[in-house]
Amino acid sequence: MAFLESIVFRNELKGYAYTSSTADPSTTEFPDDEDWGLHENTSSGKVYVAVNLDGSIYKWELTGSGGASITDFLRKDGTVALTANWDAGSYEIRAQTLESDVATGTAPLTVASTTVVSNLNADKVDGKDSTDIVLRDGSQALTANWDAGSYKITAETLESDVTTGTAPLTVASTTLVSNLNADLLDGNEASAFATIVGGGTENNFTSLDAGGDIQDSGYAASDFVGAGNAVLADGSVPLTANWDAGSYKITAQQLESDVATGTAPLVVASETMVDNLNADLLDGNEASAFATSSHTHTQQIVETVANNTGTGMSKGDVCYISGDSSGTPEVTLADADAESTCSKMLVMLNEAIANSATGEAMVVGEVSGFTGLTAGAIQYVSATAGEVTETAPSTTGQIVRIAGYAISTTEIYFNPDITYIEIA
Repeated sequence: MAFLESIVFRNELKGYAYTSSTADPSTTEFPDDEDWGLHENTSSGKVYVAVNLDGSIYKWELTGSGGASITDFLRKDGTVALTANWDAGSYEIRAQTLESDVATGTAPLTVASTTVVSNLNADKVDGKDSTDIVLRDGSQALTANWDAGSYKITAETLESDVTTGTAPLTVASTTLVSNLNADLLDGNEASAFATIVGGGTENNFTSLDAGGDIQDSGYAASDFVGAGNAVLADGSVPLTANWDAGSYKITAQQLESDVATGTAPLVVASETMVDNLNADLLDGNEASAFATSSHTHTQQIVETVANNTGTGMSKGDVCYISGDSSGTPEVTLADADAESTCSKMLVMLNEAIANSATGEAMVVGEVSGFTGLTAGAIQYVSATAGEVTETAPSTTGQIVRIAGYAISTTEIYFNPDITYIEIA
């Protein structure tokens, strides 16, 4: 084999052949001196590298005793396809054109390196055609509004070509734009306004009378430009009297009142409803004090209770008042096995309450969230702590106490009987 490698890689052999027959390679397949190539014995299934040297055939078996088809070897004419993935290792594969025929949905190239590929001219970037991308030379126009988010756009000149009638700028911020030199202010030339002239501490107006007051106005210049007389944009100078905005409106992100309780923070003449106003209280009452429009009115009495049992409680649990927590009733699960838990005032939790937390409990009223109830059936305190049952307890020592009635398969009208029976 070393000899074959030597003569092949020095290109000392003439022609390459790719042959097959029912016999081993012979001068029939390789008739001329220095002819060489692959040969398949179709009878034995063996594959050889064969060479004609001075009329004698030298052969090297490639397949061994296992036998392999000649199609197990690639041909330079491309007629034999790969049958598995091929890793070229650290070598390059070169061709005039690399073509992928994989269907859309599978990437035609898998690239580990992030190094830029020089001269690569792609048809799309991230699925976008070149016409979808704004080019830095300005040759590609926007096709829709563009929001730069919290970033800024910087340029020597920002030019608007929109026609009069449409604002060239829409501004949400009222922050002063330093150095902005506008041609008009509210459509007026600068000559339409009085200007402050002079310097130092003495400021004057261009249309002042001999006494330094604004002509025909009734105001002195000091009323406007004296120290502390002007309301500044930074809010550092407070008003010194009530201010009437007339028919105009004042807009801000927040309107805050710091008047003490006892004085109304707003005085409203209009009775028109204020859309989206979300108040904390209505006539001094929390929202929980009112029934919602979708509520079907029934007699309900609720109480805020505290859970200090060391574990969480669930909505629908039947509890008894077991103590006092700084003025809030403490509750513990009721159990028909213990008279001490069934003989006291009962409530049913209207929401889950975590340990060391407070929540709402129903004293009398409807509680939902159950399953499998029998409408109209009596609900008894169960021997399973906190639960109700439609079967009255019957074991000696157990307590029979009515907790309420099922008004549907999912709701209980909780109205516990004030009496109870102990099974003898």
